[in-house]
Amino acid sequence: MIHALDLRRYVIEPVLTHLGPALHSESAICLLLGTAAVESGLGERLRQVGAGPAVGIYQMERGTYGWLLTMIRDHWPELHAKALNFALPVGIPDDFLELAGNLYWATAVARLNYWRIEEALPAADDVMGLAHYWKHHWNSDAGAGTVARFRKEYDRVILQWV
Repeated sequence: MIHALDLRRYVIEPVLTHLGPALHSESAICLLLGTAAVESGLGERLRQVGAGPAVGIYQMERGTYGWLLTMIRDHWPELHAKALNFALPVGIPDDFLELAGNLYWATAVARLNYWRIEEALPAADDVMGLAHYWKHHWNSDAGAGTVARFRKEYDRVILQWV
């Protein structure tokens, strides 16, 4: 498991700073920390439990990944170019798997996925608001995750360390 403060300080904050002020906020940092906490236990699992299709600390699925990168490339090419700075220069045979092994890339892609949503982020200190936002926009209403589980994982791995 990655220490929450280390993930924040050495991965999330530098990535969001590089992506620019529109993507960098305390709310975005807390939402990404919470997403990583509930989806992977801050890196305890890099493959979805039950051999599901999602990978990485944020547990993104291949379909979302491909669609998101195409949309960002086509509509916001300058932001796409900034995000690509975090991708491995030589690549790997399946670039989707880079989400499991490259924390900077996974964080940039996760932030872009949330950024494309028109609904404003909840306040950084509104953990239940962050939980509902994650459930609706990341896990989906049909997903197995729950707001209560987000809150439990957030409290377990974030609040005790931050």
